Amino acid sequence: MLLLLPFALLYAQTKTPLDADPFSRFLTTATAPLQSFITSVIGALAGAWYHYVDLTEARVEADQLRKERDQLRLESHQLREQELENERLRRLLEFRDANPEIPMAGAKVIGQGLSSQFRTIRINLGERDGVARDMPVMAGQGLVGRVRVAHPTTSEVQLIVDPRSAWPVRLQQGRGHGIVVGTGDFETCRVDYVSVNYPVRKGDIFVTAAAGELVPAGLPLGKVTRVEKQGAQPYYSIELVPLADIARVEEVMVLKTAPARK
Repeated sequence: MLLLLPFALLYAQTKTPLDADPFSRFLTTATAPLQSFITSVIGALAGAWYHYVDLTEARVEADQLRKERDQLRLESHQLREQELENERLRRLLEFRDANPEIPMAGAKVIGQGLSSQFRTIRINLGERDGVARDMPVMAGQGLVGRVRVAHPTTSEVQLIVDPRSAWPVRLQQGRGHGIVVGTGDFETCRVDYVSVNYPVRKGDIFVTAAAGELVPAGLPLGKVTRVEKQGAQPYYSIELVPLADIARVEEVMVLKTAPARK
């Protein structure tokens, strides 16, 4: 019966309103709701299909936009890293130009110390490059540490924040002298044996004091962040933050102030 329905509809639709017989008019009236339903279903299916196509195209476009966004972020990050590297290198060159009397060589940090107790880095210069034990190592902003062990092509540098590290220092502006000792914290050092007879204020800069031929005087080391008197004690309790970004140092200058040891 359902198979005959399309032919009956076709027969009814071929009749004009003037020559339509009663059967045709009956079929037209009887099937009108069905025709309306079928038209609605077809319209809904077509709308769903177009919506699906639109969604698919939108997803493809969204994926492309996400890829372009990620690429732009990557390029922006790389550009920022390049700018930071250029700034670090500029500061190193400025330090070299400001100290032409000190022989020095640029190096890159190629690794961090594996010990959780000590603070060291590894650089890509060694004995074959004229690097020797105890040579100071600088970043653009300030002192980083000293060469602890020189291998043929690489060297281990003990950072100023290493608990084993100790540096003779003096106030950049003033007469106070003391010893900077590492705490193991990348952002903090301690200054011992600074007499309370000399004024020390928050924000003061400590620089290296001359220590024979090994350590040039005047290398900037750190800024005072806390200074306190301890009752009747003859020395201050002083904390300072290294001027060099110790935790993120990537390029350094090795100061060739110590004779190479055989």
